[in-house]
Amino acid sequence: MSDAPVRLAAILVGTNTTRCMVVEADARNSYRLIDSERVNSRLGEGLGSRGEIAPEAMERTLESLRRFVGIAQAFRARRTRVVATSAAREAANGAEFVRRAREEAGVDLEVVSGEEEARLAWRSAAAEFELAEGRSGILDIGGGSAEILLLDEGEVIAARSLPIGALRLAERFVEEDPMPPGAFRKLRDHIRDHLEEFLGADGLDDFEAPIVIGSGGTVSALARAALGPSVEGFATLHGLSIGRRRVKDAARALRGMAFDDRRRLPGISPERAEILVPGVVAVNETLRALGARRLFVNELGIREGIILDLIDQAFPEGAGSPGASAPTAAGAPARDEWLRGVVSFAEKVRFEKDHSLHVAHLAGLLFDALAPLHGLPPRDRDLLQSAAILHDIGHVIGYKGHHRHACDMIQKARLPGLTPGEVRIIALVVRYHRGASPKGKHPEFGSLPREDRARVKRLAALLRVADGLDRGHVSCVRKLGARLGDGRVEILLVPRANPDLEIWGAARKAALFEDVFEREIVFRAGASTDALATRSGA
Repeated sequence: MSDAPVRLAAILVGTNTTRCMVVEADARNSYRLIDSERVNSRLGEGLGSRGEIAPEAMERTLESLRRFVGIAQAFRARRTRVVATSAAREAANGAEFVRRAREEAGVDLEVVSGEEEARLAWRSAAAEFELAEGRSGILDIGGGSAEILLLDEGEVIAARSLPIGALRLAERFVEEDPMPPGAFRKLRDHIRDHLEEFLGADGLDDFEAPIVIGSGGTVSALARAALGPSVEGFATLHGLSIGRRRVKDAARALRGMAFDDRRRLPGISPERAEILVPGVVAVNETLRALGARRLFVNELGIREGIILDLIDQAFPEGAGSPGASAPTAAGAPARDEWLRGVVSFAEKVRFEKDHSLHVAHLAGLLFDALAPLHGLPPRDRDLLQSAAILHDIGHVIGYKGHHRHACDMIQKARLPGLTPGEVRIIALVVRYHRGASPKGKHPEFGSLPREDRARVKRLAALLRVADGLDRGHVSCVRKLGARLGDGRVEILLVPRANPDLEIWGAARKAALFEDVFEREIVFRAGASTDALATRSGA
């Protein structure tokens, strides 16, 4: 098959929401989002008491299916996969729903098992997050069920679909709003019983996962509630890390709110507010059962897993992402993809190629020469160079505030070979390559873990100097070296021509460097860096 890009569509019929996603993919297992839509069709409304899909719920969902199939056709999707989850799986009239979907919407609706739901959730998380080290968990919480996977050193050791979805729990346990203490305890104990049975049956009572990757509307809404009003300044929540204490505090606060208060929270729809409390309790109890310290937000979820499967089918020889058939290993995205992905994205937004690539070159030289000073791991060199390549892409919107424009653009981009956490760091390093220094009062910077805030400061300080060293945009500086002394850093430049403008530019952008590293930085030109010891008097 040709390696030409193809358009693919995924339609997910959940218990609470029907979602559609259309992408343009290529043989490198990367894709560009073309269209995304969702409708709160509530296929599973009343399913717990009826045992079957209600006529009005079926009509709503079939209407959504017809509309979404039309969207896929309008974008000329070559392949479309339509998947239904727990509501269609459990309903007594599920076969009738499948038949009507075929006759009235013209689609072959695939009702997947709980195990397949779990695999798709895993594919999404494995493609976006670093899961190859230590223990971790994956949680996808929908309206009818929650898919939970446990991993050890990237290996999936247990996976289960549990009947603790947000809509199912709300219909069974929420009779008053806010929930009285007795009803809350029944809800909590019900969730705990399912989690304990799952862990006990697999002999994993003592399993601890420091991090859990969470997806689904409940997780995104929980993140918004945990962050409060500051969330309005975020370009995306994808990849965001939330500490367990903040999750517990948000769960407690939401439990005490009435519906009208919850629906007024930023970014939370009335439909989500109605079922949010039981869903959040399920998330919090899962984190408690696994001893998790942080929750990472995966805003892609099961639809992403469907798309990755479709890409494998469209480009069988290029299918390289893990888990095409079964969740047996969760490798990180291929690290050699990062540069190609970053440059490809930069080219799409018409970046100033010569300047940006030269700043990336200088940033790499600075990173290497100053390694004893900054103490950052080698992988951060890739992040620094990514930020350097992308630092000026905000010019496509306008010069004024281009660093903030670029930050938003990067966070919304899909960059193969980089995890969401790495993309967030890159975006913030770009945000601070000029203008104000990083401050805790800035919402997205302040939400980072302490160690990541330190990384952003150090990388941004290096990027500012590298950018200043190409002030004339003529690639004047060929090489550089560094000497570290007590309270002082000396940078020796090997230029192609008179570097006065570059030295002036770097000196003007050195304040953050001097603040972060608590050393004065000076620049001078020379014919060679041979005389400089990279490490001296540090």
